[in-house]
Formats: sequence, structure tokens, C-alpha cells
Amino acid sequence: MVQDTIPSRLWSALDGYDIDRGFGRGCPSCEQGYEVGDRLFAIAERPPRTEAWTVSSVVCADCGRQSLSKEERQAALDQALVSAELAAASMTLVLDSETARLLDRSPPREA
Repeated sequence: MVQDTIPSRLWSALDGYDIDRGFGRGCPSCEQGYEVGDRLFAIAERPPRTEAWTVSSVVCADCGRQSLSKEERQAALDQALVSAELAAASMTLVLDSETARLLDRSPPREA
């Protein structure tokens, strides 16, 4: 069972993550444009023996899933699937970590 708590270092990686390096880019899977307030799905990863998380992919809610697939799971990495709303910041669109929800984790953590 996935815990709802997002680890602080993962939260920091998500907070203000620039999803498109400027307005106008959309989902890499379906090319649907993003708008402020859209809920997106992000996969973040952390290699063993490191503290820093990096966001490896972001897709729209239509292309996202509620859990990591077997193909996406990598035994050598700590992975998290998170959903978060999109916010405007300066001249770009960013993930709003205040709205983030942890959907899945690999390897799973004990409750």
C-alpha cells in the first residue's frame, strides 16, 4: 500500500518543476496542450545511495496511469508516481507541489 506522504526531497524536486521551458508545449504522448490547473502525472526517480530526486517524465491526465507499469519499474531506482496541478510562474508552466498526491512507489514502502 502506498503512503500518501511525499518525502520532503521528492516534494522539493516537484516544487516549481518547469514542465515546458516556456508556454506552448504539450503532452509528449498525445501532444495535447497544457493549461493552468490541469492535473498532470509525473514519474520521479532517485538512484541508490543518493538523496536527490529527478523528474523523468510528465504527461497529461489522459495519458497518465494510477500506478507504475511493470515496464516502468526499475529495480535499481527508487521511483514515485505523483499527480500535481499545473501552475503559471513567470513565463512558464510549473508543477504545483502543494497539490501533489503520491499515487505509487517502487519499490513499495511499508505503511
